[in-house]
Amino acid sequence: MDKNLKDTFSLNLFQWNSQSLRPKLNEFSCLLHQEKIHIAIISETWLEPESSPTISKYNIYRTDRPNGYGGVAVITHKSIKVQPCQFYVNNTGIELIHIKLLNCHYIENIISVYCPSSINTTQSDWDDIFTKFPKKSIIAGDFNGHHIQWSYKSNIRGTQLLDSCIENGYIAINNGAATRIKLVNNLIQETSPDITFVSSDIAIQFNWQVTSESLGSDHMIIKYSICNRGKCSSVRKRNFIKADWLRYQYLIENQLNSSDFSSSHNVQFLYDNFVNCLNTAADSCIPQYKICKDPTSKFKPKTYWSPVISEAVAKRRLALKVFRRNPTPLNYSRWQKTIVIAKKLIREAKFKSWQTFCDSIDEATTASDMWRRMRWYKGIK
Repeated sequence: MDKNLKDTFSLNLFQWNSQSLRPKLNEFSCLLHQEKIHIAIISETWLEPESSPTISKYNIYRTDRPNGYGGVAVITHKSIKVQPCQFYVNNTGIELIHIKLLNCHYIENIISVYCPSSINTTQSDWDDIFTKFPKKSIIAGDFNGHHIQWSYKSNIRGTQLLDSCIENGYIAINNGAATRIKLVNNLIQETSPDITFVSSDIAIQFNWQVTSESLGSDHMIIKYSICNRGKCSSVRKRNFIKADWLRYQYLIENQLNSSDFSSSHNVQFLYDNFVNCLNTAADSCIPQYKICKDPTSKFKPKTYWSPVISEAVAKRRLALKVFRRNPTPLNYSRWQKTIVIAKKLIREAKFKSWQTFCDSIDEATTASDMWRRMRWYKGIK
């Protein structure tokens, strides 16, 4: 097989207006693992600055509103090396967060954006954003801008966005599918306020689609992917707990005593010999263990996941597909009911799993066993 093919993997991204992330966090966490997502771009998180939600094996970078509404975030798998960056625009009504990716060949910048429809904008506001990131960049979120290029209608903000992205070398990779579905006065309203702008140097490589999940938000979850170079499947670390320190000390002393450091005045040569002694002894006396850091590895479901939950989730997705094929108020109501049922089952299963975990702990449980159980419960090897 071609070495270049071996060294590639699909980089998967989510984009979603969550309309309050915290109450949907359990289901969203499961979905991140099931779909093997590396990066999630979130708008309308509705998180208060003092809150600290977590997702196992993922890092959350966020910008919050003081009043607990709005807000944007970027969630990255721990296999992705990230540098958070400060970035501001003159129009303070545009909420955004910028992170730089350090180990993704094709993508360097991710910018999550949320701009409420009540904010007045000009094309120069969007130029301030697009001009800062000329290449290898994704600028995505809920812009509340519509244009016939990605939606069924056009408005002033949509025209501003289209003109700005064209002038600055960006392409909207939406395929025309509705990203928001809601019931207004007993009428179904489908719109596309969620837009994915990608710099033209990488835009053609993306596969973009609207999924069959919303998790209770009236915005659909969007998934897109790109083939990325480089391996990030696993890393090796030394297991210092199982090290043979007496033998390690003996080997180092023996090597140092047998080395004639006075025979050379080259400082770099002497330093390299010393480091080589340490590494040779470590390889012999300190075992290594492998940590899998790639979400494209085999998915391991949550401890509380069951066939009943899988069936409820499947029914929820099926109800959405039926509604999208035949968008009537009745089908909308049926879809919403399946959302409530799935959420209730997941919440109850998680609570029961936690009770079972706590009941299994007694005075005979050792500290090491407790740590092992906690790591197992968190899904860590």
